[in-house]
Amino acid sequence: MGMIHRLAFCMASVAAIVALAAEPGRAQCTGDCSGDNTVAINELIIGVGIALGSRPPADCPAFQNASGMVDITQLIRAVNFALNGCPRVATVTPTETISVAPTATATPVGTIEAIGTHHCTLKTGNTASHIAVNRAGFDQPSVLPLVGSIDVTCGSGGSDGRAACSCSPGTFQPIGIQGIGKVCIEPSAAACPQAPVACSAGGSGLSLIATVGGNVGTCTGNADCAATCASTCGTSAAISGCTGFCSAGTMQACNNNASCAPNDGVCNGADPVGVRAGRCQCECLSTAAGNPARSGELQCTLSASIKVVAATDDCSAAPIFIAPPCTLLTTAEIVARMTNADYGTSTIPRTGVLSVQGAPLTCDALRADDLTGLKLRGLIAAFGSTGTGDALDELFFDCQ
Repeated sequence: MGMIHRLAFCMASVAAIVALAAEPGRAQCTGDCSGDNTVAINELIIGVGIALGSRPPADCPAFQNASGMVDITQLIRAVNFALNGCPRVATVTPTETISVAPTATATPVGTIEAIGTHHCTLKTGNTASHIAVNRAGFDQPSVLPLVGSIDVTCGSGGSDGRAACSCSPGTFQPIGIQGIGKVCIEPSAAACPQAPVACSAGGSGLSLIATVGGNVGTCTGNADCAATCASTCGTSAAISGCTGFCSAGTMQACNNNASCAPNDGVCNGADPVGVRAGRCQCECLSTAAGNPARSGELQCTLSASIKVVAATDDCSAAPIFIAPPCTLLTTAEIVARMTNADYGTSTIPRTGVLSVQGAPLTCDALRADDLTGLKLRGLIAAFGSTGTGDALDELFFDCQ
């Protein structure tokens, strides 16, 4: 069940992962398209248009739920915020705060030319491109080698020396997980937000800081949990899910994946959920943190369907687990920790935090269509995975 259930991500999902781009505070107030901490009538009209299919979700990522959709729950929340005002930023954290280095102010460098779309064939092998699955009680992660490719697309930039980027998957070989099934990574039609590349050094950092709570509190549904996580995450983007409720669509109550219709995602929580229904799980994500950006430091949101199917099924089968449609990748550092893993007192890792570092290329190297040496890193918080329980899954994409 939710090897990658959410998350509620979306790597987002989501109001969350959709908010993974450069404006994490936007997830605080559903319907705040302009980012001014208010919801206006014209913004409500935009949300209705997205829900009816007459406008693309990208017109206002602040309306999207954890599955990248705009449904009646999101519209009701937006109306409430329009009538009563957006929530004030809270200072509570779900478990503990992971401190990061202060960031610097960008230095204007003039307009930069378009970078374009370039192909990255992944370097293979356990120590190169892979997924590392970190679980409670284990000091070493399980390693799943990745064989495939991604495309990196960046536009032109302005006086801050930054341009917007996105990533899309090419062809990936399914990844077998002994005793569970296989992971499928395929292109997604989700409208994911773009993220920046810094052609000059300096400015705000592009690290990803994740504080994950496996049991933050009780909830009566996904909307209830989303409100709790938005409050506890403060200025960070919040990804959430209430156990015992479908992750998408109608978000009705459920006890296992089979309880959710084909368009309703998967059932949040273990499979079956049982007595652990009504637990709020959330992830707080800061995407503009850490040390100042290095020259060529890059973030991009991977628009991909990442799911687990039964070992005997092909990738078109109904998922056992499913990740958010948008997963942030970065060449900077990723720092993460999960508390209350498996509904108890366990943390992942047992002590300290997970920390991985990518490697950027200069914008001139990107334009030259040689991505050799580019190293992108990503993170997916997985709740209630069959056979593994809660997990933090690190993505390692190394270009050869």
